[in-house]
Amino acid sequence: MAIAPPPAIPCAAQRGRKPKRRGPGRPPAEAQVADMRGAIIDAAVACFAARGYALTTNREIAERAGVTSSLLYHYFDSKAAVFRSALADVNQRLFSIYRAACIEAPDAPSMQQLSLGLARATELALQRPEIMRFAGYAEAEIQRHPELMIGHDEGAEAFPKLFRELLQRARKRGELAASIDIDAGVRVLSACFTRLAGLHGEAASHADFAQNLLAFQHMLRGDLMRVPASMPPRTRRSTR
Repeated sequence: MAIAPPPAIPCAAQRGRKPKRRGPGRPPAEAQVADMRGAIIDAAVACFAARGYALTTNREIAERAGVTSSLLYHYFDSKAAVFRSALADVNQRLFSIYRAACIEAPDAPSMQQLSLGLARATELALQRPEIMRFAGYAEAEIQRHPELMIGHDEGAEAFPKLFRELLQRARKRGELAASIDIDAGVRVLSACFTRLAGLHGEAASHADFAQNLLAFQHMLRGDLMRVPASMPPRTRRSTR
């Protein structure tokens, strides 16, 4: 079944990196190369988020980035290559947010570290909505176009590795139930976070998306649903 392209949203690449123009015939310096690639990637994220992979063209990406199509092809040999680079960049940005949260609160319970990362991701979604929108639709695009999948060296395993570290830390600290299999925990967290990103595209507003993340935070803490203290003992036991 074909997956419809994401709904149009205003592209926001202008708030990201912009290339610096260079004189004709002069090879770009290393910093300029990074700047140009960054501008193209920011533009690609915005355009893919707004129109989907199939409807976006490299010409549109180049125009939004403020470069020529020939310069875009100098750095990327195909639209698929642009998408993979954009995905790797977004993945790294989001991963850095969660890693920084762990460093920010080194003594906090593992669940709180993850919750802090979610709070930072909520802030990013407000500042750069196209990043979260792109992240949410990336998995569906990969299912339709397997050539868009990034490899291990591009950060494909960054989040599963982070989740594994957090779960192993939680086990050592007595924060993880003995019956929980860590591999299963990694799979569940990976699936949840992929779906959370997808909810950004379905939410009517940023406030709605923030509420989705808040509900997930409560689920992590184990207080999304509670057994009322007034419930009769026999009924309370049957719910376990």
